[in-house]
Amino acid sequence: MQAKSVISQNGQTQQKSKLEAGPAEKKKIGGSTMMFVNNCVGDVILTIACRFGQLGLPLGVFLLTTAFLYEVWAFRVIGKACAFSDAGDLLDLMKKCYNKKIAMFIDVCAVLMLFAVQICYTIIISSYIHQAYDLITKTPMCVEDVVCEEHFKKVETIIRLIIGFTILPFEDLITSVNVLNFISSFAVIFVSITLVCIIGRSTQTMITGKLAFDDIFVPRQPVMPYKPNFLDIFIDFTGMFAMFSLQPVIPPLYEELVGSREIKKYILGKASDIASFVLYLMYMITAIMGCLVFYGENQPHYRNDNILVNYASADVLMSIIRIMYVLVVMIGYPVVIYQIRASMASWFGIDRKTTCSKVTFVSMGLIATFICSTVAMFTPSILVIFDPFCAVFGCVLFQIMPLMVWYKLPKLEKESEPEQDCGYDLDKRVARQSIISIAVNMVGGGRRSIKGVNRQLSASFIANARPSLIAAQIGIEDSHDSDVLVGDEKGKAQTDAAAEAKMWKRRKMIFYPALIGTILFNTVSFGVSLYHIAHGEEE
Repeated sequence: MQAKSVISQNGQTQQKSKLEAGPAEKKKIGGSTMMFVNNCVGDVILTIACRFGQLGLPLGVFLLTTAFLYEVWAFRVIGKACAFSDAGDLLDLMKKCYNKKIAMFIDVCAVLMLFAVQICYTIIISSYIHQAYDLITKTPMCVEDVVCEEHFKKVETIIRLIIGFTILPFEDLITSVNVLNFISSFAVIFVSITLVCIIGRSTQTMITGKLAFDDIFVPRQPVMPYKPNFLDIFIDFTGMFAMFSLQPVIPPLYEELVGSREIKKYILGKASDIASFVLYLMYMITAIMGCLVFYGENQPHYRNDNILVNYASADVLMSIIRIMYVLVVMIGYPVVIYQIRASMASWFGIDRKTTCSKVTFVSMGLIATFICSTVAMFTPSILVIFDPFCAVFGCVLFQIMPLMVWYKLPKLEKESEPEQDCGYDLDKRVARQSIISIAVNMVGGGRRSIKGVNRQLSASFIANARPSLIAAQIGIEDSHDSDVLVGDEKGKAQTDAAAEAKMWKRRKMIFYPALIGTILFNTVSFGVSLYHIAHGEEE
C-alpha cells in the first residue's frame, strides 16, 4: 500500500499514510522486520573474538571491514529495488525480480538458517546456566582431569535436556506479533551492557595480567594474534556476512514508511548505513578486546568459541552478564521460532484464523523446537553448527541474494511507473530524526518507533507543501512533447536499445563471475567446516 499525496483545493498537500490502514496492514511488518535482527546482536557477537583469534588481528580487521562494506552496498541495492518494485518483503521482491520458485528457495534457505540459530540459542542458554550452576555449587574448573570432564559433560547434557524439552517449548506459545516486537526491543540493551563489561574485564586483564577469579589463567602468547590459520579464512569470512543480516528489515520498513519513493529510499539508505556501522563497531570492539585476552597458543582452556564461557564461573560480574544474556537469547528465541513456523504456515496455506489452524501453528513450533533441541544435544559448540549452515544457506541470503537483486535492478526500474513530483520537501531536522529512529529500529528489532516517524514525516510534508507544483500534478502537460518527430522517436528507440544491450552485457560480465566465485568459495567453506567437525578441531 503506497503513501499517496492528495492535493486539496486550498493548495495544501495532505499525506495519506499507512497509519490509517487497517489492523492487518499495520502488523504486516512484524515477523519480517525481526527475522534476523536479533541474530545480529544475539549469538554472532559472541563468536567474533574467536574468529579474530583464528584469523589474526590484521586479517580479521580486513575481512570484517570487507563484509561490512559489502553488506552496506547490499542494503542500498535492496532499498533501490524496493523503490522500483514496491515490494513489501524479500519474498515479494524476489518474485518480482525472478519468479515464485526462486522466492520459495530463498525462503527455505532462511528457515534452515533460522534452525541453526535456534540450535545455537539452545547451546548458549545451556552453557550459561551450567556456569551459574557451577558458581552456586562451587564446582572447580576441569583441568586435565578425565573424571572431572566426564562429570562436566554429564551435567551439560542434563541441562540441555531440561532447557530444550521443558523450558523452550513454553516460548512456542507466544504467537502475538505485538508481543514479539515489544520483547525484542530489549535485546540490544542487554547486549550493550554485555559489551561494556567485556571491555572492562578485558582492559583489567591486559593491565594486571590476571583474569578475575581465575588462578590458572596466563596471558596470551603472542600478545597480539597475527598469524592466520589458512583453512579458517574460508569459514570465518563466510560467517562474517551473517553478522550484518538486516536485509529482511528493509522491504517491510520501506512499505511502512510514508512519503515519496526518493524520500523513503533516502531515509532507509542512511538508516541502514548507521545501523550497519553501529553493528560494525560493536563487533570490532568485541573482537579486538577478546582476541587480545583469549585464544592464545598457550591458552588451551580459553579457546571456547563463545567468549563469555572463557570467563571464570566464580566471576560474579560476568555471571550476572551471562544470566542477562540468557534473557537476550530467551527474548530472541520466540522471534526466531515465530518466523520459522510463519514461513512453514505460508508453504502449506495455513491461515491461522481457525482453532485447528492455530493448533497446527503452535504444533509446528513445538516440533521445530524438539528437533533443534535434539541436535543441540550432540553439538559441542556454536560454530560447529553455525559455520556449515552459513556456508550452504547463509551464503544464499547474505551474499548471493543481493547480487541477484542488483542484476535485476534495470528490469525493475524499467517496469516501474514513473513517479511525479510529490509536491513537498523533506525537512532536514525531521529527516535526521527519522533516520536515527529507523536505524535504532533496525538494530533493536522493534517497530514502535515507526509510528512516530510516520507522524513526523506526514506533518513535515503538509508544512512543506509547494503550491506552485499543484498545476503540474493535476495534469498540465509539457507543450514540447507534441513537437517530437516520429523519426526522432525511432532513432532514440534504437539508441536506447543499443545502450540497454551494452548495459546487460556489462552486468553479465560482473554478475556471473561474482556468482560463480561466491559459490566456489562457500563450497570450500562448507568442506572446511565438515573437516573441522570430523577432526574435532572445533572446541
